[in-house]
Amino acid sequence: MTTRQRSAPHAGRAEPSRLRAGQSAGIGRDDGALDTATFPDRQRWVVDSAARLAAMTLGYALCAAAGVELDSLLAWLLLWPVMGFLLSGAFGAMHRATHGALFPQRRLNEVVGRANALLLLSNFSLFRYVHHRHHKHLGEPEDTEPPLMFRRRPEYVLSLLTTNSFFHFTVPALRAVLVGQVPGWVDDADKQARVRADRRLLLAWLVVLAVSSAIAPVTLLCIYWAPLAWVLLFDAWFSIPEHLRTAQPLGEPVVRSVATVPLVSTLQWDENLHRAHHRYPHLPALSMAEVERWLEPGYGQYEAKGYFRFHLGVWRALVSS
Repeated sequence: MTTRQRSAPHAGRAEPSRLRAGQSAGIGRDDGALDTATFPDRQRWVVDSAARLAAMTLGYALCAAAGVELDSLLAWLLLWPVMGFLLSGAFGAMHRATHGALFPQRRLNEVVGRANALLLLSNFSLFRYVHHRHHKHLGEPEDTEPPLMFRRRPEYVLSLLTTNSFFHFTVPALRAVLVGQVPGWVDDADKQARVRADRRLLLAWLVVLAVSSAIAPVTLLCIYWAPLAWVLLFDAWFSIPEHLRTAQPLGEPVVRSVATVPLVSTLQWDENLHRAHHRYPHLPALSMAEVERWLEPGYGQYEAKGYFRFHLGVWRALVSS
């Protein structure tokens, strides 16, 4: 298999005090805001997040402009996967924002987080509460993102199309738009009000998309809908390793980090360092690499050496049918 129990690079040495100041060692437990000493310099934090957003936006805009200029189906077929990869980074930005870790300024964090959620047709507040429940109940029956298990290759192939933010978060958000449904465990009145407010925002965005698609259907298909379809595959490719149960005992939480190239790590908001995120969910992407270096071996924590090697290992281990 491609997973192994992680050995700490600084075995026998304690985490830096500024990391110890934060959350307790229990993985997945979202215990509230960390001590401010654990956060990076605010200016570096803002610059880093702004640079990632700018790279995503500029790259996407250049691809769209190139497609319009070339006006060729072949060009679009080559550009759509690249645009889908860039657009999939919106999930990482939204994810960081739900933990208050996109920007140190709360209002900016909320505004940018909601904008990225809309790009993925998601309800920002609903995603926040669903995802925080995952952190709070990691590996328990109440976990809203339970660990995956595959026994046959067809199950794995199907998961590449269904294990993504669209089916986990967008479909519930769209259902909430249509029928006003809010999960029963969101029993706080203020939280329910936020979900409903974001439902109205998402409905307005859907109206804009519908009108735009009616006016210029080919243009919207090329610059938005087709790349959005590619996001499904990229989301599954990046998210399946995070909690996939391979040889781990049943009932044991699985949190896995995956080694990858800097370009992927940067544009995916260091989502690949998932162990570090579950240990300190309120830290920004900028801090994940440092946290990962200092994490000790822990219960249910694993790492994989690359996404392709991980998926190839899963494929080879499954029984074909």
